[in-house]
Amino acid sequence: MESYIAKLSRHVSLEPKELEEFKHEIRSHLTDTVKALQQEGYSEEESMSIALKRFGEEEQLNTELRRLYRFQKGFNKSMLIASCLMLVLSVVCILFAMSHNARNSDDFDNMLHGYHNLLAGKVTDSSITQEEMEAYFNDNKRIVQAVSLLQMKDSQPTDTYTYPVSMENYDSSAVSYVPFKVENDKHEVIREFRVVLDRSALFSPQPHTLTTSAMVCFALYWILFGLWSVMNAYRLGRLNIFWVILFFTLNIVAFLLFRMVGQIQMGRLKTAV
Repeated sequence: MESYIAKLSRHVSLEPKELEEFKHEIRSHLTDTVKALQQEGYSEEESMSIALKRFGEEEQLNTELRRLYRFQKGFNKSMLIASCLMLVLSVVCILFAMSHNARNSDDFDNMLHGYHNLLAGKVTDSSITQEEMEAYFNDNKRIVQAVSLLQMKDSQPTDTYTYPVSMENYDSSAVSYVPFKVENDKHEVIREFRVVLDRSALFSPQPHTLTTSAMVCFALYWILFGLWSVMNAYRLGRLNIFWVILFFTLNIVAFLLFRMVGQIQMGRLKTAV
């Protein structure tokens, strides 16, 4: 019987405690069968032979055990990989969203600094030139649609220059722009420099979409890892409602705690033996 159990257990990859439980279950089953057969009048040798035959041919049973183990191991591995992949995707989406927001913020700051550098000390007699406006636009064109220089008197524009030319007739009420007043020594004339923003670039929905995707991926990771932890606890015969709650609330912290408790219990068992 022990030789049969040893051969049978050779193809089953389990932790030491699980392997001993596996052997004990087979041994108990065979022993009970042998005793029952002996009570029916069979000899010990005949009882053992019949019990082993009923239990199943060794090679066939080994094949089934290996197939079951491979399936369980493959399924557990796939679930763990899927949960880790969801976690990685969540982190990637967050990083891309942060990068996009940081780029927009930097570009907007550079636009403001570029304006102040461009207009530092400018007055009517030395106003912004067309070449300076065009250079300013080209430096910030990722978030800027156009730049305009307006001269206004009595709240009415008397002169306007816009670059690029295709934006000359833009509707100021329909676009977002940043107005800057140009220094002027003639109080009755107001000069204003407008930076028309590109809303599609500066206020893109992409960061929000990436953040939402990150939250969805993280939720999937949390659920998959929780299920993976529950399956492992069940396989080890230590699953209860307490661990289920911890797995779905503390997640990986709960699993590490579960492993630590298992190690402590194994250490006590070895000490007792």
